[in-house]
Amino acid sequence: MTRRHLAADAMLVICAVIWGATFVAQKWAMESMHAVSFVSLRFTLGGLLVALLLPMRRHLGFHGPAVSPVDGRSTRDLVLGGGLAGLAMLGAALSQQIGVEHTSAGNAGFITSLYVVGVPLIGIFVGQRPGWAAWSAVVIAVPGLYFLSVSGRPHIEPGDPWILACAVCWSAHVQVVGRFAPRCDPIALSTLQFMVTGVGAAVVSMVLHEEPVWHGVQEAWLPLLACAALATGLCFTLQTLAQRNAPPTHTAIILSLEGVFAAITGWLALGELLTGPQWIGASALLVAALLSQVPAPTTGSRHPQI
Repeated sequence: MTRRHLAADAMLVICAVIWGATFVAQKWAMESMHAVSFVSLRFTLGGLLVALLLPMRRHLGFHGPAVSPVDGRSTRDLVLGGGLAGLAMLGAALSQQIGVEHTSAGNAGFITSLYVVGVPLIGIFVGQRPGWAAWSAVVIAVPGLYFLSVSGRPHIEPGDPWILACAVCWSAHVQVVGRFAPRCDPIALSTLQFMVTGVGAAVVSMVLHEEPVWHGVQEAWLPLLACAALATGLCFTLQTLAQRNAPPTHTAIILSLEGVFAAITGWLALGELLTGPQWIGASALLVAALLSQVPAPTTGSRHPQI
């Protein structure tokens, strides 16, 4: 494994840790704010914070390919990639928010995490060929996610179809970022996708007649800032940087460790003890993450490997 791949894995693990740790902050903010307004403010603020890095990105070594003065291909890739990633992110955020109001937390966590299956399935349709290690990791990860998320007997809730739609959107998001991140300036790509999500959520908020409650924003400013700066601005930008070298399925499996770190955070911060099945699930996810490190065999095909 090269140094670039190790750096990409480290970025993805940082994302999983922060997303797991800020889940409590997100729940706290939602107690004071409307759902769609929260999504809009979170991503718009995250986009503005990342945009501050644009003037210094070349000094930080985060710039992408130069824009061709002839065909402007990088500009087209940036607009298309940022737009599609932002729309996928918007669909994921809104469908998840609708779903969690009508299903259990365990169902929501497990079904959302099914993007570890959706990513390689979508990849097949765009010419990617998963290796045996990637599929094995997926097979191990799915029951691990179930044990980690769902307690008691499995049951279907009214909000589950919305959460499944969320998983599909996140699968599409990982694939879009994987396709366009190597072609674009990662800071500009992150900024654009955040702004598309934030503005789109603002439009939906107006359609739903959600009136901004500023005292709610004032009450939740700290968790809102944490979600915007860390869970949004930092993590999704790190994901974009990582996916310049990390294949989509590999990315999805490592990001699924978010559930492990969320459980650990609940244990440490809230005193929520992990059950035996949860320990089994967490262990399975760690095995899957390690197995995903095995490189896919080269076949001489022009199609990318996962």
